[in-house]
Amino acid sequence: MEKAFDSADLKDTRVPLIIPFAAASALGVVALCLGSSLPVVLMCVAGITVSFLPLHLYGRDLYSMVAILFSARYLIIALLLKIGYGQSLDSYLFDAAAAYGWTLVLMVIVTLIVLLARRWDPGKQFFEFATDPPSLRKLALISFSIGVSCLAVIGSRGGGDGEASAGPIMVIAAALVSFIVLGLAAEAIRSVELSGGKKLFSPLLAGMFGFTFLAVIALNQRAFLFDAVLGVALVGIMYRAISPRLIVFGLVFAVIFANFLSPLTLYLRSQRGVGISQFIDIASQTATRMIVDPEFRRTVVETTKFAQTQNFTEDTAFDYFGDRSNIANRLSHVALLDAVLNGVRTRTYVGFPAVEKNLAGVMPGFLGFKKDGVSVGDWLAWHTGLLEPPYTTYIVYSLPMEAYTTWGWIGFLTYPFIFLLPVLVIFSRLSSFRLRAPVSIFLFADMQHALIESTSDGFMNLVMREIVVLAIVLGAIHFVFFRERPPRIARHLVKAALLREPRRVLARRHGN
Repeated sequence: MEKAFDSADLKDTRVPLIIPFAAASALGVVALCLGSSLPVVLMCVAGITVSFLPLHLYGRDLYSMVAILFSARYLIIALLLKIGYGQSLDSYLFDAAAAYGWTLVLMVIVTLIVLLARRWDPGKQFFEFATDPPSLRKLALISFSIGVSCLAVIGSRGGGDGEASAGPIMVIAAALVSFIVLGLAAEAIRSVELSGGKKLFSPLLAGMFGFTFLAVIALNQRAFLFDAVLGVALVGIMYRAISPRLIVFGLVFAVIFANFLSPLTLYLRSQRGVGISQFIDIASQTATRMIVDPEFRRTVVETTKFAQTQNFTEDTAFDYFGDRSNIANRLSHVALLDAVLNGVRTRTYVGFPAVEKNLAGVMPGFLGFKKDGVSVGDWLAWHTGLLEPPYTTYIVYSLPMEAYTTWGWIGFLTYPFIFLLPVLVIFSRLSSFRLRAPVSIFLFADMQHALIESTSDGFMNLVMREIVVLAIVLGAIHFVFFRERPPRIARHLVKAALLREPRRVLARRHGN
């Protein structure tokens, strides 16, 4: 076990609340000039500021990243994009005041949960991995090999982006593919340590990242690329190794992701079901044509925009920016919350059938739970008027929206404590989120996607399946490759004693 973490180590990374408040207020003034209403801007600024409270109190640990991540996905990105589009925060929403008001409530709840989870965090690792450069390199290579192997399994047997066929092999592979992030994080930490905090990318890390990028395109698994980028970025943030050059590189990568990689992977979803070799060939040809043919690229982008929203009903469809942007809408959850609030306004709450639907997704079939193949998000969208049965879009519904659809404001206030808080507490027992350890960064990057976008069945899956598989594999890696062994001279003494003992026994028997 690693000794308890001293929170005083992060005192110099604490950020005064006046800084995020001033930045959010400046952006809020711009939003006001674009026509946003004052109450909406005030609630947006307040929600952003509240989410930075853990960073102000405790410094730059992973708990502060959880609160900031929620704020980014609901408020910060929406505010920045709205300013970039030249639109008011109120535009394209049914009830902007209600949407931003409930989002402010959610930011307060998430911040409180983060503070509670951090207070109960023992600051230890269950498996202590050595952090010297050779050990970090070994951990990076082992973890990356495991993750790439599982990515190949998912790509060869699944449909892409989380739609792989069910089964024990696929469940295990889906849980272990995130070990790519552990490999990247361990190698990034090694590079930072060897360079004294001046260098984040080593040649090996660049090669691993490039291989991951190509594998994502070839196998149509874009979600894992975001996790990989986040894992490396977290190392840079936690170890203060983010240089201006890396920031420029990150902005360029974001543009490429939004305008090339994301439309490409969405477009290739129509080819799922073909053989892996045929799919790789189609993916390479499509990517090449998108690069050399601007007209084809525009066609792909417009096709994917329409495909994502074609099944939404016109009176309740959410499109916060008016251009059907998949990336922008998916990163701005306040718009989805607005659509859900509007849909529930004229309907009764779903209640216990939603609980049964979630349990059916995680419980084994022999217990009597029927699996119909429809995601919880699409099923809930049917009950709020976003979709008409039997149409599906694999909509990202998220825990707060599910809670409000199921039980109203009572569910909205209680579901985060029922599902989010236990997940943070349980995962932190495997490796504390108060540490900058590679396993801690890996666990955060692995579960952040589910924290933001999953319904309650996703949270139950984290606790019932994923944490178990991760703990077993981490334990196996630690036992085989990192277990402390006795010194060589001690092993020789033990071996000699074991060899001599039978002779003494035989001698006594012969004498008798």
